[in-house]
Amino acid sequence: SRDVTERRQAEEELRARLEFDSLIAEISSAIANADAASLDDTIRDALASIGRRVGAERVFVAESLQERGALYVRHEWHADERLPIAPSLQHVPYERFPWLMSNLYEHGWATIGRCSDLPLEAASERAWIEAWNLERAVAVRLAARGRFLGFINCCFETTPQRPLEEDL
Repeated sequence: SRDVTERRQAEEELRARLEFDSLIAEISSAIANADAASLDDTIRDALASIGRRVGAERVFVAESLQERGALYVRHEWHADERLPIAPSLQHVPYERFPWLMSNLYEHGWATIGRCSDLPLEAASERAWIEAWNLERAVAVRLAARGRFLGFINCCFETTPQRPLEEDL
């Protein structure tokens, strides 16, 4: 009985991995084949596919402005009638999110399970997450030839609501 359960679990994990790999291949192909006029829409469609696949309410790409040491969000997908997050993340200095940036540089990713689990040095990240009423988030570094390009972030909300301006 235990062997059967373990086998089913392994088969399910393999199936999920194959589905995700297929999604990434489709997205990669779509972006590689997009012309300049349709690239932004293609990227937004890719973010929507990722968001729906992982059950996120928001997915965005934070691009690096390395010469300024800042991030900005140009591409975003959000479910339903949620407010766009991009306006709150324009020309944001790396120093605003020190814990996140450190994890992205050191490990290539950062996971936030619950705000209460964040270390003290993540106070800025905690404030931003709470302002947007997020429950969990996963960020993955984007890089090419050893150069930091930004990150993709999947956000999972507790309940949708508009953050107060003073919280941003």
